[in-house]
Amino acid sequence: MLYNSVEFVLFLPIVLLVYYFLSHRAQNLLLILASYFFYMWWDWRFGGLLLFTTLLNYISALAVSIKSPYKRVYLCINLTGNLAVLGFFKYYNFFVQSLATALSHIGLHPYLPVLHILLPIGISFYTFQMMGYIIDVYRGRIPATREFIPVAAFTCFFPLLMSGPIERAERMIPQFQKKRVVDNELFSSGLFLIFLGFFKKIAIADAVAQDVNSVFSHVATAPWPELIGALWFFTIQIYYDFSGYTDIARGVARLFGFNVVINFNHPFFISNIAEHWRRWHISLSNWFRDYIYISLGGNRKGAARTYYNILLTMVLAGLWHGANWTYVLWGTLHGIYLVVHRWFSGGGKIRAQQPVSTAMERIKFICGMLLTLHLIFLSWTFFRVQNLAETYEYIKGIVTLRGSIDGYLFYFVRLAFFLALVLLVEIPQYLRDDQTVMLKWPWALQGVAYGLMIILMILLAPDNELPFIYFKF
Repeated sequence: MLYNSVEFVLFLPIVLLVYYFLSHRAQNLLLILASYFFYMWWDWRFGGLLLFTTLLNYISALAVSIKSPYKRVYLCINLTGNLAVLGFFKYYNFFVQSLATALSHIGLHPYLPVLHILLPIGISFYTFQMMGYIIDVYRGRIPATREFIPVAAFTCFFPLLMSGPIERAERMIPQFQKKRVVDNELFSSGLFLIFLGFFKKIAIADAVAQDVNSVFSHVATAPWPELIGALWFFTIQIYYDFSGYTDIARGVARLFGFNVVINFNHPFFISNIAEHWRRWHISLSNWFRDYIYISLGGNRKGAARTYYNILLTMVLAGLWHGANWTYVLWGTLHGIYLVVHRWFSGGGKIRAQQPVSTAMERIKFICGMLLTLHLIFLSWTFFRVQNLAETYEYIKGIVTLRGSIDGYLFYFVRLAFFLALVLLVEIPQYLRDDQTVMLKWPWALQGVAYGLMIILMILLAPDNELPFIYFKF
């Protein structure tokens, strides 16, 4: 069931109407039933997998919470079980095909069967979410929750089930355990986030999808202006597709009385790559930092080991995104960016971006932002293409200046139009550090803004529903 579908438009009000008349314990049961219905809408078999994940992690959390010499064994069993399920559904064919290719180079051609496996939507997100819960219990950061219903509701909560954000048990489970109060502020901000998310998705991300697809469908022959423009278009598409989804998810959660973490915080208003990753897909970045990078030793074992830990963490982050070597290389490239940035920063702890005040600081910030943006744009070639051969052709077309710039005035005017739309959304939020800043505007100004956004959604919407990009991860 897609957020941008008629079925969801009917599903949400019905669930909300029933929800508001129940006690908070009954609300949790309703959320579990609604979440399973929502998830099984694609395929009823997904429900069994979700139930297995819930039971595995509920029992494992209780096991690792007790004082026992086997706590580490219980943790390893849990992580092995979670990763085995994720690996089977998402990576089995990838590793089998990669192994077959490697063996063929040395003259071996064994029969390695490829399975036709349906990838369960959201499995990467809820698997990592529950692994984080188990690790936190093992580390003693939080106690294991003995009540099954709050854990089950946390595992399958439908606003977060498909593509996150990857929430933490210490934030969410207490919200399931207590009575939720949906006041006017929470309700109105929830509706606003849903509206904003649909605007991002329909009027911007989906509207530029055809510009992206038309170029990436013929990368071997596309002229260099199209290749460069497509990287800008794809940046707009993936950012507003995913942040639009996140806004809708957070908004829907607020309607039910839940506060969910921000997943994007203006990730392109930055002067370096480290700051970008503090603001882009924040819940995943923090997950890899806390459970992979720090577990590897973080920056506690010298500069060389720190660089290795950064690189390995980003390689795994790339692999998390998809079973393709292009994603691995995308993660590797960002790992190299982060290592080089840390090296140039002296190898010490990298501080958060500081406000700029002087003219020289502004110039330095803008130069850093432009350099970082184009490094990020370059990395998208690995993320969006189908294989390494296409990546080579894409970069080759830009480096060799294939084709001519003549006749692309309208193309870049169209790009400038969508960049302007993005800035009109981002700048007010960035200046006030408030995603719901529009709710504080005068009513007349809000009315004009909402009216224009609705008109743009009507005019720019594609003919068909497009799924959210991160559903395939």
